[in-house]
Amino acid sequence: MKKLTLTLLASAVAFSAGMASQRYLGSHNGMSHGDMTLMETSAEHKEPLYWVAPMDPNYRRDKPGKSPMGMDLVPVYEESAGADEAPGTVVISPAVTNNLGVRSAAVTRQSLEPHIQTVGLIGYNEDSLLQINSRVEGWVENLQVSSSGEFVRKGSKLFELYSPALVNAQEELLSALRSGHQSLIQASKDRLASLDVPANTIAELVEQRAIQRTLPFYAPRDGYISKLDTREGGYINPSKTIIELASLNDVWVVADVFERQSQLVKAGQKATMSMEYLPGQQWQGTVDYVYPELDPKTRSLKVRLKFNNPDVRLKPNMYSRINISTDSFEALSIPYEALIRTGEQERVVKDLGNGRFRSVLVETGRRVGDWIEVLRGLSENDKVVTSAQFLLDSESSITADLTRFEEPVSDRVWVEGILEQTRDSVLNITHAPVPDWGWPAMTMDFALSEGVEMSAFSDGQAIRFEVENMASGGYQILAVEELETAPEGLMSSAMNHEGMDHAGHDMSGMSMNHEGMDHSGHDMSGMSMNHEGMDHSGHDMSGMSMNHEGMDHSGHDMSGMSMNHEGMDHSGHDMSNMPENHNNIDHSGHEMPEIDHSKMGH
Repeated sequence: MKKLTLTLLASAVAFSAGMASQRYLGSHNGMSHGDMTLMETSAEHKEPLYWVAPMDPNYRRDKPGKSPMGMDLVPVYEESAGADEAPGTVVISPAVTNNLGVRSAAVTRQSLEPHIQTVGLIGYNEDSLLQINSRVEGWVENLQVSSSGEFVRKGSKLFELYSPALVNAQEELLSALRSGHQSLIQASKDRLASLDVPANTIAELVEQRAIQRTLPFYAPRDGYISKLDTREGGYINPSKTIIELASLNDVWVVADVFERQSQLVKAGQKATMSMEYLPGQQWQGTVDYVYPELDPKTRSLKVRLKFNNPDVRLKPNMYSRINISTDSFEALSIPYEALIRTGEQERVVKDLGNGRFRSVLVETGRRVGDWIEVLRGLSENDKVVTSAQFLLDSESSITADLTRFEEPVSDRVWVEGILEQTRDSVLNITHAPVPDWGWPAMTMDFALSEGVEMSAFSDGQAIRFEVENMASGGYQILAVEELETAPEGLMSSAMNHEGMDHAGHDMSGMSMNHEGMDHSGHDMSGMSMNHEGMDHSGHDMSGMSMNHEGMDHSGHDMSGMSMNHEGMDHSGHDMSNMPENHNNIDHSGHEMPEIDHSKMGH
């Protein structure tokens, strides 16, 4: 793989600055020595691969010339030293890095606390609203209040009401009083009370025994008149609100929250309110209610907040600034300025160190102030470019693989395997391949973490275990689980082959330790196997047809072994210590060492 170094990445910046000062349009004599050095980098000993326009990397030519914008084409050279770099890696010198003003920041995992800033409109606390109505028809007389907003005290007279129904109810009470019938008297009192006549007015009527043409209505509590829907002499009925009282001890503030922030806000969260016309003052409150429906026109969600107002400085219909503190969360994050957003994807320029940069694809989440959450594509302690990243991205994105995310390598993985041996807090395991770490299937030792109980597991058992790549080096097992069956294609290195029949299988490409194995009684005639280094002494091989060509049994005790050596060539082997029965064996045509044939019959 070839890595291309953009030697004049700084020329685009120099051009932009030159458009203002018009130095670029002058002769090259106006350039600094540093600029000339950058333009001639790699030109002394290497031939350019092609020439490219500084402001359009897709405009390439095979010789020097001018770009469509009138700029000199920039030579691009092959960088052989970085052949192992990933596609899209751009290498620039420290001088160019400094000229471009490249700055980088680390990817960090931190606690983010989103704040929702919006505006709100102050209003009455509607829980404190009190309506004053009449339960009979009639006419208002002697109205004591003149407009809404007026403050009234509890017990103060609001108005008087003339109603024929009230006059009739008073006449019934006086008739009952004259009759002296207690049940009628009580019934007449109850009727007046049901018509909302105050008890003191009824008591006064009983005492004076005189009909009152109009009856007074009093304020049930302190408050401000938020609504006055009648005038002197006005006609009222039970369906009409006469006066509405409200309290300003606390107020409601209704604010709009953007649709993208609607999932962050919930009832009970803390909020702060301030106002431009009351500088330096803040009110602390809470989110009282989150409305269930978005406004279809503004695409915003209404939120109601509640604030105490002991000094009554907060007035209905005032505008205010609201800051809602939402729940904090832990997240991998980068500076928001490092993010490059296109129409189809999001990416950043990763600082690989030593002047190497590469554009990578990322997936982002919530934005909190100057930080944005990273969901995929970066790992903790990676570095991203926060300044001049667009210029670096314009070159890197040409060849970078931006179709998939660069997934971080996990420090912990779950692996399946076979437990071979347990000794002194060390497990010897034959495990399956580990794709995340690029491991093939193999047998190795793992340290056992403290607290992991192994009493329920035995050697040769199929297991599933979690292993951690420790920062200090080495690997340790954090958890072990039992598997019902061994992983497919995985064979324990400590497997008992006793009683197994391999006849008819091609074992020529298989390396297997047959030490201690008894193949007697099996038909091995069709089996190609390397028995080099195997000791069959003590096994009954009389019924076994086996090709021992190329086998050296010297040094093995074959005295108890009945074996057919017909067609076997022992030339070149030391047979001096082998007391074998060579009857009926024809060694003609073989080069034989000195052997004691005194007991052999040819």
